[in-house]
Amino acid sequence: MSIVDEIKARLDIVDVIGSYIPLKRSGKNYKALCPFHEEKTPSFVVFPETQTWHCFGACGTGGDVFSFVMKKEGVDFLGALRLLAERAGIPWTEEKEGDAQSQLRERLREIHAAATAHFQELLHHHPEGEVARAYLQQRGLSQETVTAFQLGYARDAWDDLLQYLRSLGYQEEELEKAGLIIVRDEGRMYDRFRHRLMIPIHDAQGRVIAFAGRVLGEGHPKYLNSPQTPIFDKGRTLYGYAQAVRAIREKGEAIIVEGYMDVLSAHQAGFRNVVASMGTALTPTQLRLLSRHTRRIILALDADVAGQQAALRGIEVARENLERDVQPMITPTGALRFEATLNVDLRILRLPEGMDPDDLIRQDPSQWEKLVREALPVVEFYLQYIQETLDLSTAEGKAEAIRIMKPLLREVASAVMRDHYIQQLARLLRVDERVLAADILDEPRPRRRRARPKESPPSPAPQPTPPLNTVQEMERHFILLLLRAPDTIRTLDEELELLGLEEFRWEELEDTRHRIIIQVLLTSLIGGNLTSAEDILSQIPDEMLEYARSLVEEAKSLPDTPEHLMPHKILTALIWLRLLRHKEAARQIRFLIEEAQEADEHTLITYSIRLGNHLRAIRELERLLPALTLTR
Repeated sequence: MSIVDEIKARLDIVDVIGSYIPLKRSGKNYKALCPFHEEKTPSFVVFPETQTWHCFGACGTGGDVFSFVMKKEGVDFLGALRLLAERAGIPWTEEKEGDAQSQLRERLREIHAAATAHFQELLHHHPEGEVARAYLQQRGLSQETVTAFQLGYARDAWDDLLQYLRSLGYQEEELEKAGLIIVRDEGRMYDRFRHRLMIPIHDAQGRVIAFAGRVLGEGHPKYLNSPQTPIFDKGRTLYGYAQAVRAIREKGEAIIVEGYMDVLSAHQAGFRNVVASMGTALTPTQLRLLSRHTRRIILALDADVAGQQAALRGIEVARENLERDVQPMITPTGALRFEATLNVDLRILRLPEGMDPDDLIRQDPSQWEKLVREALPVVEFYLQYIQETLDLSTAEGKAEAIRIMKPLLREVASAVMRDHYIQQLARLLRVDERVLAADILDEPRPRRRRARPKESPPSPAPQPTPPLNTVQEMERHFILLLLRAPDTIRTLDEELELLGLEEFRWEELEDTRHRIIIQVLLTSLIGGNLTSAEDILSQIPDEMLEYARSLVEEAKSLPDTPEHLMPHKILTALIWLRLLRHKEAARQIRFLIEEAQEADEHTLITYSIRLGNHLRAIRELERLLPALTLTR
């Protein structure tokens, strides 16, 4: 039995979630106020029978015990595994399953811990560390901050770290994999970091996984980062996250800056909810990491053109990747429409010209606090942006402004705020407000659908029965089909779009192991490394490798299907999965409505809207399935 199966066998999801939030029995299930968004009436339901949970309120998300702990604790899969193994009384370390990759990762973390201790020793006690100590004093960083972030110094020597780590028994090959030494073609080896202030980069559990080195004196680049390694992925890491996560939860907001020194100065000044993207463009993973803990994310970027472009990229990444809610909207023609609204309060902090957060916080902390309070909502930032970059006196400029603002305004959840912004935009463009509102809020064009014959409709076909009866069984079947023909995931979204359906998201799956398999499939596909299901096994976390292998083997034993029919078969399985899930959700929401008759009107309306959404989805999927089932 794998560690994952052992945990699931020993722990009841009701007990685990009940240790975080108070649960109240509701029939055979349990309900509570959702821990991931504010609400007055419970919409969070735990299902003991399937060992799953779901929020039927603003979040609209769910999963198993692992996904709950990941979301609540702000950890990755291995972090949740560690916490749950400890809770279940299962002795476990990451090398328990004896896999070579797991042992390598643990070894690399040990190497980084040893390197960190060496760099700290050099900073505090070696004569050559004086230049780094003087630099830290000049930057105004206290000993407390230096210790908390484990800052150190790398000597101006070619092989100081190499010789030290060799003396501890580490091999050159390991040190190269850790990214700490460079090996030339002729076999010459030397330290990657020399004569630099060393800034350790931590994972979510606070373990050192990489370094940034700030040059002291002349030299380039100004900052040198560790390369990508088996334990460090720059796009999945935020500097200062481990130190900031508690403050982010407590304050209810996260602030993203660009540089390491920005984070150090902010934390020293008491602004501990600050993290850095380490000078790179924000990634979906980084934003999702923060959105587990807060709904307000502030981008604090420089006032120059580069900073403005970074803000625009960050906004676009957030809009494309963060969770959405569905809200009712009355169009100018009086029709009721349901619009997807961004489920995160994203704001932009514009710094004074020529200043970065480090400068501002050291010079005037109160000004920083004021700018944080006055951070612009996305729509207001874009209203400023179009004034600064477009000629709004021309028809072309006005049309471009409307093109930019239209999707942003549709995502504003509050009807009052949306109307306010439309008024502002109308005044700015000097156009009729009613015409502008009609253009922005009127019904979108229908999505493409498969052509249908124009003859008289035939008598309704009997509804096909699902190949499997439960969401869990259907989800597993869908994964098996994908593993049988993994390349078909390339065209899945196109097939869904042709049917007028939403693209596939891994969050649709309840089992965290299935989510990870899908993520690995997609990553392998993007990297061009996917030829068969076996290709993903090397990237699967060791703790679920046994389960993944069993699925790959089971997929091979599925009944033979002609290759050209596999995309259709996978599409049909996904539609069945969605239908079963919508039916289960509708059943649960009806139950919540019955129990919430004494609740406030807004809650009942929200439940009714969500029920309507699920019923519409059920009707649409049931309409599509007979044709899909008959198509060969």
